[in-house]
Amino acid sequence: MEQLFRDLDALGTKPDGSPKKAVVFSSHKAAVRHLDFLLSLRGVPHVTICSGDQLVRQQDAVATWTSTPECRVFLLHAGAAAAGLTLVAAHHVFLLDVFATPGQELQALNRCHRIGQPHAVTCRTYYCERTVEERMLALRELEGEGAAARGPHDGEDESVAVLNGGGGGGALPSPDARANSPLLNAQFAPNLTPYH
Repeated sequence: MEQLFRDLDALGTKPDGSPKKAVVFSSHKAAVRHLDFLLSLRGVPHVTICSGDQLVRQQDAVATWTSTPECRVFLLHAGAAAAGLTLVAAHHVFLLDVFATPGQELQALNRCHRIGQPHAVTCRTYYCERTVEERMLALRELEGEGAAARGPHDGEDESVAVLNGGGGGGALPSPDARANSPLLNAQFAPNLTPYH
């Protein structure tokens, strides 16, 4: 969370002096609620929508975030709560965790990349090192390199091999292997930020 707070503090301002806005997505409802609590403690103006919120509450949150310059953060529980929203006031999108599929992440990002978007939007995904999130990213990297062409399998051994710098096996990668992994190389994935 500290990295997210640093990124939110560094959002900057628009030419008119109003703060740039950000949307923070999580696929975990508890994470959205926890971040809502932490932002409130810090006095950061924000709105929140989670699955299960009433439609009126959702509409009020969108209206407040869109029309109130000081309200700079929109917290969203990805999925049903985010479906159909248009959030073109955003300059930044932060994914608090790696979603189950790239398609779910794209759908979340598309809330801000819509017709009528007048400016560029930066996107950043946070993940925890040496967790299933890192393994999911490694598997996606393999799939992007044509894992399907190598034959039917679940990709588990190959994802471990990528994290181990090519060594395979089920052990967690050493710090040196992680440092040399193309997955964690900043030139390869500048929009991925591990939690520390």
